[in-house]
Amino acid sequence: MNKKMKCLLSAVLALVLLMSAAIAMPVTAAQSNDGDKTVQATENNTVIPDGRTELEELAQPEDEENEDATVAPEYPVSEEALPEIETAVEETPVKADTELAETGDGVALGTDVKPHRKGAYPNRIVLTWNKLAGVEGYRVYWRDVTKKNTVKKLLATVKANTLVINSLKRGAKYLIYVRPYITKNGIIREGKGSKAFYAATTPAPVKKLVLKSNGQSATVIQWKRVVGIDGYLLLRQHQGAWKAYKYLGINATQFKDTDVIPGHAYYYKIMTYRRDSRGYLKSSTAPLTTICGLAAPSNDGSSSRGNKITFSWKRNRFASGYSLLYSTDNKNFKSLGNTTKTSYTTAKLKTGTKVYLRVTPYRIVGKSKTKVNGTTARFTMKAVASKYGTDTYIEIDISDQHMWYVVNNEVYVSTPVVTGNYDSNDTPTGTFYINDMSRDVSLVGADYVSFVEYWMSFIGSSYGIHDASWRSSFGGDIFRGNGSHGCVNTPYDAVKKIFNHASVGTKVIIHW
Repeated sequence: MNKKMKCLLSAVLALVLLMSAAIAMPVTAAQSNDGDKTVQATENNTVIPDGRTELEELAQPEDEENEDATVAPEYPVSEEALPEIETAVEETPVKADTELAETGDGVALGTDVKPHRKGAYPNRIVLTWNKLAGVEGYRVYWRDVTKKNTVKKLLATVKANTLVINSLKRGAKYLIYVRPYITKNGIIREGKGSKAFYAATTPAPVKKLVLKSNGQSATVIQWKRVVGIDGYLLLRQHQGAWKAYKYLGINATQFKDTDVIPGHAYYYKIMTYRRDSRGYLKSSTAPLTTICGLAAPSNDGSSSRGNKITFSWKRNRFASGYSLLYSTDNKNFKSLGNTTKTSYTTAKLKTGTKVYLRVTPYRIVGKSKTKVNGTTARFTMKAVASKYGTDTYIEIDISDQHMWYVVNNEVYVSTPVVTGNYDSNDTPTGTFYINDMSRDVSLVGADYVSFVEYWMSFIGSSYGIHDASWRSSFGGDIFRGNGSHGCVNTPYDAVKKIFNHASVGTKVIIHW
């Protein structure tokens, strides 16, 4: 062999040795094949962010491993209770870079590696597997199953039988393959590795569970969709223990519960879950308590007069009271506290001021006096000086059984009344005027004679506003069955005040 050929062979051999040394170098965090993830590896072990070694981390009790307190649900559900998920598990191991035809130096590279996810974490995966004798280390491959058309790639080369993958998203899910290797004749040779192993991070919880609607035949709850999950588990409690009530798919954002009884309290919790080869990773639960039928009250004749607005709503029979929020820009709301009334009157406002009122019925339940809210009604109205073309008038609302005497756009008298007996002696509706004002008169009918001290007629001498000493109460539903013969029965002090200030010609507006 000539001198030139010998030099060429020496150069080739040196190049091969240099490449072999580069291939055999251990992969560290900086050498990971995935730049957006942090893979921590040292010569003998992996290290977690707080400085403890992986072995120290694995030595922690199982219930203390979760670095995120939200991982453990308050009401755990056994894995047997969770639904089966059809998953196409890849049983074919990763094809070796170079399969050994023989064991080579007595190294049994054909032994299976069995990966295991240790603990449950929101942003990392801790892997461990059975340690094999006679190997130099392990090569870990992975594939992101949450993304389409991704392929497996080398994640890390480690010496120990543990690996921590950091900086992951919540609900991340990967197929993991672990293969032992030795270096023979300067070439890395991989043996039989693990079957495909799914490993995931703890999914994000539902941040807010809200009540969408709450009728007497159904309750509808709603939440914002969470990504990176395999489904939702809804728990419910009603007169007993918590139960796994419904499993919902990954696209669900609401649930309609029709198995309800009006007036009963129902408690809901919803959790997200991920499933991998180790089992289920469950989020914390988002809670919600409802009273079936505690729905938003409807408007009941809200009106404005004298630049004041009176919001009125129908009573909810399941409510203990109502919480009020007030705003003039529909953005910044202030609390007006709670009330047991079914109306609220503002202070005097500028003409045209728009007021937004939110009314939420609530009920106090249990020995702990828990306040449970229903759905919210939203009312809007502008303040007006007068809607009747005058700034002084008497207004009678039959449905509300109430009368107001407004003077110069200010409420001078506000009082409950009793109008004509419903459906037999109804008080006429419309716009009228006081045509006569008298003291100490007797009202004579076909079967009655009633003495009154104050009389103000508005339709001939047949219909008028007067006191009614024979009544002990006014307002409410008295007019439905025990109403007047058509006149407006008024408490003594209120009618006296109106009589002493009003005059013939004062406008009278009567409506439902």
